[in-house]
Amino acid sequence: MRTEEEQAQEQAYQYELKSRKLGVDTEARWVRKGRQYRYRYKKHVLTDGQGLGKGWWRA
Repeated sequence: MRTEEEQAQEQAYQYELKSRKLGVDTEARWVRKGRQYRYRYKKHVLTDGQGLGKGWWRA
């Protein structure tokens, strides 16, 4: 038998699955550039131990 916390987590997970829209890219976001809104992806930056940038890529 599962605990109340596990049951609550399962309910939250099921709710999230039902609320997702099919065909919608969850990684992309609407961003404003100037006066235009664009649908873009996140950018990730690779850094070294001191925090200096080594490279980037788009997810």
